Amino acid sequence: MVGVGNPDRGDDGVGPAVVEELCAADVETLDVGDAPERYLGPMTESGARVLVFVDAVDFGRTAGEAVLLEEADLPQRSCVTHRSSLALVMRYAREQAHQRSVLIGVQPGSMEFGQGLTPAVQAAVKAVAAALSEALGGRSRRPQQESG
Repeated sequence: MVGVGNPDRGDDGVGPAVVEELCAADVETLDVGDAPERYLGPMTESGARVLVFVDAVDFGRTAGEAVLLEEADLPQRSCVTHRSSLALVMRYAREQAHQRSVLIGVQPGSMEFGQGLTPAVQAAVKAVAAALSEALGGRSRRPQQESG
């Protein structure tokens, strides 16, 4: 799982926040900040068949809503908060390492400098991290019932 974003810009920090949540669940993560192109080596050399990116994406919905996007759904041009487009990073991973990539985009409420995550995006962080932990085989945070 690859967290993308800048925690100093409000809800743009959703990707790194999900990485932080997943660290306790033993899910392999990589926090690439706002420059995912700098981490092409670690991503393509990871051996992962699928790269799951989490980032703030303005898709015109209510803050905290999430959407699953494929590489083809993303614009090829750079977006506002990142130096290069995630679509280009995803294409590189597909062409160089035969990795499929998906993006879990979370609608930001505010991306003001110096602000933390809004309550709606904080809730989304918990929900996305829980879903990814389960899907990627992380440790459950709930106590297991003993059989007996």
